[in-house]
Amino acid sequence: MIGNPAEIVLVRMCADGAKPLAERFQYPNPIVALYRIGHDEGLKVFGRGMSANIVRSVLMSKSSCSPELYSL
Repeated sequence: MIGNPAEIVLVRMCADGAKPLAERFQYPNPIVALYRIGHDEGLKVFGRGMSANIVRSVLMSKSSCSPELYSL
C-alpha cells in the first residue's frame, strides 16, 4: 500500500515515451511526478490499481516462501 504511489509514478514515467509529444507528462524526476500527480489530479489517484498490486505482492511472497523450494 505504501509503495503504490511510487508504482504509479514508475508506470507513468516508463509509458511516457510511447505517447505522442502533445500527450506526454514529461516529468523531470519522480519527486516532481509525485507532486504534480497529487496536485493536479488529487490524492485519490494514488489508490488506483492498489488491489491488483496487493494481490500480486501476496502471490509473489507466497510463491517465494513455498516449502517445495527448500527441499532441493
